[in-house]
Amino acid sequence: MIDLHIHTVYSDGTQTVEEVLKMCEEKKLEYISITDHNTCKQYEDKILKNNSIFSGNIIKGVEMNATFKNKKIEILGYNLKKLQKIEDWSQKFFSKEILRKQQEKSKRKLLDICDKKGLIYNENAIEKI
Repeated sequence: MIDLHIHTVYSDGTQTVEEVLKMCEEKKLEYISITDHNTCKQYEDKILKNNSIFSGNIIKGVEMNATFKNKKIEILGYNLKKLQKIEDWSQKFFSKEILRKQQEKSKRKLLDICDKKGLIYNENAIEKI
């Protein structure tokens, strides 16, 4: 068996690289790819670099966010060789600061709609993501 679409805490997953490797070993997977969103930092994790947990094959991968014809899409990439290029591109478009600004812009749009509709809300109570 294989699993070529795994996420860790390096993006929106809930498990560490070590936990993922242990789970994959327990399931006796033959091939895996950790395809965190817009990052390859999982492959710099010391547990993965010095892997003594998972005996199967690891294909370096990533899941990149993009926009095509004004629609958000996700692209899976495998067998990556130049991880730093992925990191540089991700930093340019998906840094914490850029994502924070996008979230604030989206929040403002939503609150503007609420204002126009006359809805009552407590802006201080709106949870930040």
